[in-house]
Amino acid sequence: MNEPHTPKPRQTALEKIDAILDLLAVWRWTLGDLLYHLFRLKDEQDEDIKGRSRRHTEKLEKFVRGESARGVGYIIHAWLNSPYTKVPANSPDANLTYQLETPYEEIKPAKAALTSFAAQILTDELVREAESAVKPTSGLHSMLPSKSNPKEKEWADIGATTVEKVSAIIQKHQPLTWHYLTTIASRESRKRSGEHVSDLALQNNLPALEDLEAAAKKMHRSYSSTKALHRALSNVERDSEWSKVVPLGTPWISDDAGEGPSGHYEGDLVLAKSVAFMRDALMSREAAYAVAEGDVGRMYEAIKNMLFTFAGSSHSKYVTYLLETITCLELEASPELRETMLRASLVNVSGQAGSFCALDFMQEYLNRLLEAIVQRKGVDYGDTYIRATISRNLHHFSRIKKELRGLVGLQVRSGRHTEPHTRPEVSILLAEYKQSQLHSRRPGRNYGGYDKKMGYDDFERGVEHLRNGKLRTFVADTTLGRGLMTGLEESVDAAMELDTNCETQWMELGNIFVEEGELVVETDRAVLEL
Repeated sequence: MNEPHTPKPRQTALEKIDAILDLLAVWRWTLGDLLYHLFRLKDEQDEDIKGRSRRHTEKLEKFVRGESARGVGYIIHAWLNSPYTKVPANSPDANLTYQLETPYEEIKPAKAALTSFAAQILTDELVREAESAVKPTSGLHSMLPSKSNPKEKEWADIGATTVEKVSAIIQKHQPLTWHYLTTIASRESRKRSGEHVSDLALQNNLPALEDLEAAAKKMHRSYSSTKALHRALSNVERDSEWSKVVPLGTPWISDDAGEGPSGHYEGDLVLAKSVAFMRDALMSREAAYAVAEGDVGRMYEAIKNMLFTFAGSSHSKYVTYLLETITCLELEASPELRETMLRASLVNVSGQAGSFCALDFMQEYLNRLLEAIVQRKGVDYGDTYIRATISRNLHHFSRIKKELRGLVGLQVRSGRHTEPHTRPEVSILLAEYKQSQLHSRRPGRNYGGYDKKMGYDDFERGVEHLRNGKLRTFVADTTLGRGLMTGLEESVDAAMELDTNCETQWMELGNIFVEEGELVVETDRAVLEL
């Protein structure tokens, strides 16, 4: 009677590997010998391998075609990430990764050979793409008239869509080049850690937009408004809505007696200066945003506000320029001309939202661009080539430069060398603010005395300067210059003398607002309308 057949226990993968390694040891082969002879293409005489068994060929084809359970990619990934690929630092093979000079076939370490293979095969492919892209059939060639048939070069000879067409051609004939250039150029910028908003975002705890708007209004009314300025100049210990937001600091101790407008001053002149600065800076920022958005009406109202600030400062030329502009638009120009002049003051050559700029700024930029071209070419501004070809197409040359950056992902980065970041300096400044309690109420605080004539509000001082003679002087100067004051020279002299000798009378400003598109400033004695 035959005994029942007992099946052998199934071997594990590691046991099978040990069995194969035992066979290799018997044959005196290494693992590298097995792989080399399994996949090699040429023999010692550089002839194609012949004599492979049918089973060998079938197994080889199935593997390299990706028809087996484990593909090539999985094995390469294992080789690259294996803990055994680390080469000792003192080894001659330690610096062979991504090697471009040494052929990858001669490199033995797995990681170094794989990375060098990738770098070298990619180099060959990028060169092949470049050679394909410059063939006449690719579309990168353009024909110009010969010298025997001269013709003035116009922008139409190049085409306004040249950059876009070149972009499409490069993406078609040089896909690898395009991919690597755009990947490098448009990589994500590093984000600063530790910032409050970033921390809230990571915690998924960002406040609602309504809460942010309410907080912004409270901060503005407390630290950057005219009312906050007057609060800081008065008794800062008085109970009010403003004092409930601005914290009370430690008592101010000064070595100088009698600081402030009187011997015992209850206001905080340092805080008042800070509020005045932030209020004026916000108006400047508002004008900058209006320009960028192309809102000429908002920009015009901001300029009206700045007129008073300049009139209260030492910038007399700005006062004259703004008075000339406002007088022309309000009193001399027709409604149609006024609108045309305002609209023409801003331009947007890109057509993108938020890309408006002042017309004179754009003209200065084009002048600098033309100057650079003239200096580099060694020609004169009056040359036919400069006047007929370069000058009339400067904005197109500028656009090409920007579009080329944008098409390779460089539009998110500046074209200039950036200055080193100022985060350490800002941190020091904020620490100083905190230590000195700049944004707290400290009754009697003042650095350097109080000058009633100068005050601390350029806007209020500008209103008084214009009221007490500066405006009359402007009227006299402009009318005299236009020949409209014949026989009235004495009135001009009187106006100038009044402007020189007048004593400023300070008043309290009320609300400043825009009503039906007009800036209105309320005072305790009158309402000024521009």
